[in-house]
Amino acid sequence: MSIRVYLAEAHENIREGLRALLEARDGIRVIGGSGDGRKAAEEVCELLPDVVIMDVTMPHRSGIETTAFLRATMPCARVVLMSVDATSEHVFHALQAGARGYLLKDSAGAELADAVRAVHAGRRYVSRKLAEMLADEYLRHVAPGTGSQAGASFLHDQPEPPALRRARE
Repeated sequence: MSIRVYLAEAHENIREGLRALLEARDGIRVIGGSGDGRKAAEEVCELLPDVVIMDVTMPHRSGIETTAFLRATMPCARVVLMSVDATSEHVFHALQAGARGYLLKDSAGAELADAVRAVHAGRRYVSRKLAEMLADEYLRHVAPGTGSQAGASFLHDQPEPPALRRARE
């Protein structure tokens, strides 16, 4: 049985390219897509895809807001957010909103199918380049001899994104 994927991407040409990449893979089928956050939320609730690939920057409702909404209304929703932004702040906000994965758009071609399969299987997925950057950043914040407490406080000190607060209201 195929993994059913919904594509929420603001740019139609990118959305069609992602569709072509995914549909070229065995066991993955794209069942819908939109370039608008509100419309994507409505269609995901109707179509109930196995995995949602969502652009962080969407009109009418950001990808982070839409992810938080979907996780609140459909706790089983599996969302992979995509962005050009490679900062720990963006990744943490995505994870706080309930995303199961985070892909950089420049690595989506090589990693998109892997991310879909991992998230569908219940695992998390972060772009390889981002995983290395996050690990390096985490290690810089853990002072020698303090163990993981310093790193844990670093992770908890990340501010909640305004989009996530709005989605909860």
